[in-house]
Amino acid sequence: FFVFIVFTFLGIFTQDLMQEVWAGDVFRLSVGESTVFQQIFNGMVTVGMGMTAALGARARGAKARTEALPMDDKKRIATFGGWSATLGFIMLAVASLTAQVTLAHLAFAVVGFTVGVFTFAAVTVMSDMTVEGQTGAYLGLWSIAQALGLGASFIVGGVLRAALVETGLMSAPVGYAAIFGVEAVFMIGGVRLLRGVGVEGLRRDAHRFAPAKSAVAA
Repeated sequence: FFVFIVFTFLGIFTQDLMQEVWAGDVFRLSVGESTVFQQIFNGMVTVGMGMTAALGARARGAKARTEALPMDDKKRIATFGGWSATLGFIMLAVASLTAQVTLAHLAFAVVGFTVGVFTFAAVTVMSDMTVEGQTGAYLGLWSIAQALGLGASFIVGGVLRAALVETGLMSAPVGYAAIFGVEAVFMIGGVRLLRGVGVEGLRRDAHRFAPAKSAVAA
């Protein structure tokens, strides 16, 4: 689950710090004009999370107040969001290759909305991935994974841009398209890792290692 978090953060945020530069290099937009991409993304993330929560509560009816959504359902929602976000990154790659700013706007809307769906489901999965008596420790571990993934995404984005675009190895449209393609690969990896995630396995492993920890402490 730790690796899943890191991969998905790499998938979502690798392009985050270079949006303005990409917009300038490919679409010849000013910094002020390029901020619309981040606005669209952030706004649609909020919409995606809100709609997922609302539709989930409506579908479950009275059970929504007394019973948590089953883990399998959470994983299915997250998987849908992850695959859909992958499609959005492919759209961004096409927008970069063809210099279609309208397609870029649409692509960021798709990525934002689907990342919102994915995030809502993934956060609820994360809240379940704990062991009785060690909830704080595991939530702290998942927070470390988020921080690590976010930091790594900024580094990876900068390194890829320097290696592909600044060196002249690829033209700006092709280089940025390749970076969006890398993000799509990270998202695919995250979705595939999610298949093996399960609270039962986590708790089984935690109990297996508990005697060893007790012996060391003694």
